[in-house]
Amino acid sequence: MLTEPTIEYRSEQPYASIRKRVAMQDIPKELPALIPEILQWVEKKHLKQEGPVFFRYLSMEKGNMMETEVGVPLSEFPQGDERVKAGSFPSGKYLTARHTGPYHELPKSHMAMDSYAKQHDLKEGRVTGEKGQVWGTRAELYITDPDEVKDSSKWETELLLLLED
Repeated sequence: MLTEPTIEYRSEQPYASIRKRVAMQDIPKELPALIPEILQWVEKKHLKQEGPVFFRYLSMEKGNMMETEVGVPLSEFPQGDERVKAGSFPSGKYLTARHTGPYHELPKSHMAMDSYAKQHDLKEGRVTGEKGQVWGTRAELYITDPDEVKDSSKWETELLLLLED
């Protein structure tokens, strides 16, 4: 289930993340495995977490290969290293909605967000990244911890889509 999308302005949000190139169908087994690593890194560096763990989708090649990040929002910009990178969600207008339910239903919610944006003539924002043009921000923030809430029908995930100014 997806709530009615809304538009909100968000300030820049620094984070630490691990980048991974992954096939879309491999996301459920590849990306969650990086969560403990990024959380341990943040703890080891004594950084203050400012929100839930997220997956950010940066780009998708023809076919299904995606450039992704598994990250943690922080109170300040971290000093990254060879494995963990400093980054940020850019300030701007975002289309946001809350998905409630199992993660395997998230693609339907992303499609519903895309449909809503199209119906309301909203364009996806883009920023120039390391490899040229990338999605500005298309992210899933995992509000519910599945280790604490076993019933997947109650899992909440916030979806973000950066909009063009």
